[in-house]
Amino acid sequence: MMISSRSIASPSSGQSSAVARVRDQRAESARQDRQGPLDGELLDLYAAILIVVPIAWLLRALWS
Repeated sequence: MMISSRSIASPSSGQSSAVARVRDQRAESARQDRQGPLDGELLDLYAAILIVVPIAWLLRALWS
């Protein structure tokens, strides 16, 4: 087994930070793409429906 004395060239810090930024942006967009139907504004809509519909049924039952 032979051990090499050559050092491995690493990218400059400017390139590595640019690569890290691109990787972070891609990861963030992937997270945003994976949002389900209960994420964000739709969750507010579902919560409002779950609150308002039973109240409407109750008021309708009391009104009749």
